[in-house]
Amino acid sequence: MTFPLAIDLPFLLNNPNKAYAIGVSISSTERKVNTSLNTTIVYINTSFLIPVANFTFAKDAVDAKKINFTNTSGYGVSYNWNFGDGSAVSTEKSPIHIYASAGTYTVTLTTAGVTGDAQKSLKTASVVVN
Repeated sequence: MTFPLAIDLPFLLNNPNKAYAIGVSISSTERKVNTSLNTTIVYINTSFLIPVANFTFAKDAVDAKKINFTNTSGYGVSYNWNFGDGSAVSTEKSPIHIYASAGTYTVTLTTAGVTGDAQKSLKTASVVVN
């Protein structure tokens, strides 16, 4: 038996944190089931859809100007990275960035979720070139 469930996400996002009566109809070609319509109350909490921006970073073992960023954000669907050096913004999930010169840069990750809400995580990356 399979139980497909379709959820109207845009409707839920426009009507958050409410209780809904959902009708469930069960059918099977494999065995006899009670086909009467059953209703249950379901509480949909959309707060779990709010993104939380976060990341870690590490220097490349060979090139000290090359930084590997690892996105550890929760519930994000799109990402914008500002590396603090005037370079173009990256929309990759976990980018690698090469700085032109040594220095201290403020890196900002903006993570957006399905609700469109955004949260920023600020991190200072120290880049030292020998």
